[in-house]
Amino acid sequence: MSRVRREWRDRLFLVALLILVGLSYLLLINVKQQTLALQFARSAKDYQVQRFKMSQFGGDGLTDMSVDGDEWSHNRLRDQADFTKAIITLYRAGERNWEIRANSGWISDSGEELQLEGDVRVDYVAPGEKPVHMTTESLHVLPKRRLIDTDAFVRIVRVDGVLEGVGVHADLRRKRFEILQSKAKYHAKHQE
Repeated sequence: MSRVRREWRDRLFLVALLILVGLSYLLLINVKQQTLALQFARSAKDYQVQRFKMSQFGGDGLTDMSVDGDEWSHNRLRDQADFTKAIITLYRAGERNWEIRANSGWISDSGEELQLEGDVRVDYVAPGEKPVHMTTESLHVLPKRRLIDTDAFVRIVRVDGVLEGVGVHADLRRKRFEILQSKAKYHAKHQE
């Protein structure tokens, strides 16, 4: 092979190598930008509010539900809002009915679904009626339908006793609690 051909081949190889290095660099930058965009998308907060109270009204103009808590942040990509240290109050005819507390959770943009986590407490607080208290670690809530459920351990305290089990489905309108796992315990209070 002649010397001129070898020089052209070497130059061509060098140019091809530089093009490959340049394309690899551009690809690496693109991957890094996509990774950053994905991280942003996962935490895409529109806004964040400290110490908040949000109310939702029914068709009659009366308060149907309120959420009061420490921090509220809306995520536009997931169509939901995350919150911490919240008190969710469900109303009947404008009067407080049920109060649900949790360390954290999220609510859908429509307000039709909540997921609560950490030291969840459900209390029936209607004036003049027998109280009901339930504790668990996680809870799924459909506030408009007044339905709650969980697969976690629950403890329900009523005037007539204590009910414990794993998992519950409850209709809050009727104060009807159904323990999902058959290994529930019921401790009746002694009446004298």
